[in-house]
Amino acid sequence: MTKSQQPEIQQPTDLLALAVGTARRNPHGFLASADHAGRPHVRLMQHLVVDDDATVCFGTSRRSREVAGIAGAPEVGYAIEDRAAFSYVTLYGRLVDDQARWLELWDDEPGIRFFPDRPTRGDFDLLELVPHRIELVDFTARVNPEPQGLVPAVIEKTGIGWEPRIAQRTTSHGTGSRA
Repeated sequence: MTKSQQPEIQQPTDLLALAVGTARRNPHGFLASADHAGRPHVRLMQHLVVDDDATVCFGTSRRSREVAGIAGAPEVGYAIEDRAAFSYVTLYGRLVDDQARWLELWDDEPGIRFFPDRPTRGDFDLLELVPHRIELVDFTARVNPEPQGLVPAVIEKTGIGWEPRIAQRTTSHGTGSRA
């Protein structure tokens, strides 16, 4: 890829804000993880809150696959679509069990519907996805790197903050594209 063919890399702070905004407007996404044998598990989730640094919090059961997966394979991907903007964001990071934020984020509605014993006793658990990589495409905001949005804009968290990365497509056939 020549320098003139490389996609324009937008400011990481702008891409982070766009990713956070997309997640806040669209409270459902797909959480993807792998079990101990490497088999994929994908489930629809509703996130409770998205912090300014793109940390996403989920309420779940202590007996859920998400909680069980933290011990053996905490690395996950969480994909959120914004159909109206013809966009998506995928957050990659680690799930952590954060009991300290339980009461801070607890909301009786819809919490009691799923966890009648409330968070202080019973089955409720709060998980946080702390992202280290964000991939996004947003045609409305013109974040659609060449060729035609087939690769996402990418930022990764480093020791000094979020840094842009150029997503690369594979050159071999039949393996799909990887950023």
